[in-house]
Amino acid sequence: MKKIILLSIFTTFCFSQTEEWIYHNSLDGVSRVKPDGSENELLMGNVSISDVSEDGNKLLLMGNPAPYTDTIYLINLESMDTLSITYVHEEYGPDQPSPLQPTLTYDENVILFLNRESDGYESYNELWKYSFIDSSETVIADWLDRNFGFITLSPDKREVAVFKNYGDSVDVAIVDIQSGETSILGTFGNLHNGCGFGFTGSMSSWGEDDYIYFTICEASGLSQLLKIHISNGEPAQLIENEIYYTLSTSDSHLEKLIYSKVVTDSLEYWTIDLESNETSYLENMYGEIDGFPIFWISQAWSPDNSKVAIDGFASTGEYWGLVGSGLNVYDPVTGSMITIVDDAWGPMFWVGESSVIV
Repeated sequence: MKKIILLSIFTTFCFSQTEEWIYHNSLDGVSRVKPDGSENELLMGNVSISDVSEDGNKLLLMGNPAPYTDTIYLINLESMDTLSITYVHEEYGPDQPSPLQPTLTYDENVILFLNRESDGYESYNELWKYSFIDSSETVIADWLDRNFGFITLSPDKREVAVFKNYGDSVDVAIVDIQSGETSILGTFGNLHNGCGFGFTGSMSSWGEDDYIYFTICEASGLSQLLKIHISNGEPAQLIENEIYYTLSTSDSHLEKLIYSKVVTDSLEYWTIDLESNETSYLENMYGEIDGFPIFWISQAWSPDNSKVAIDGFASTGEYWGLVGSGLNVYDPVTGSMITIVDDAWGPMFWVGESSVIV
């Protein structure tokens, strides 16, 4: 039972700061690919990607270098310096945090991650803060709704939106990452009551318009999309009870969102512009693998929001019969879609020269 801090140098090829890349998970580890599929490079083996800085210079990765361990790697792609923190667990259950979805913050040496806990009756998430400078750890929020599987940061990455679960209701709150101070924006009925696919969970995103966007599951088995303003807690409904599930996303500046809905027993994919609230049907998003329909599950928009990277799977109906769709780039204007990587899955991050640098 110990934590290990490592400092190492990666010896590999040089990385460009200006080119556009889509970072993704592959069979061998973490890779990146050009949006046109012309280049695909393995960055690090036996790990999975958790976050990328908006300038593309830092990666946050997760790995399990030994049994009963979880390691978080912070890699600087310019200097190739790497910091890491390893949590070691006992054989019959973790006695240290089991980090989920490590996330970069406003401070390049401070990260957030979720830790799944249980009181014996139901599981919930805790939000932890870790500093690579002094190895300090702080629980800055507990009893979070476990169905919100993504940490939702403000555009400046100084605050985080959390969803505190009380059983029959959920608070939408803001936590200051540095001070830990929490403010409640509003209270809503319990979220994710059997909506859509269990693996998609609920969706949340913090827009540059000072609204937090999130979905709530209704008794009908469908979800609605709402937003709440961070200054006065004013809620507004954008889509009412028609969302089957939303495609998960790790975009920190989300302007558009892809969601699915059922129309006459068929699954359709739509997009909503979060600024204008306009919705559009996405042509040619339906796909098949060996005659089985593809369920798209992850989205990552290009820096200019003109195209989107998506991935998913098809279910053959057999035991373990899931076939991945690979990484695809879809153009909503033309309705065209190309597969640029055969074996890839989310989360995905599309960064490049047109990215906004905070």
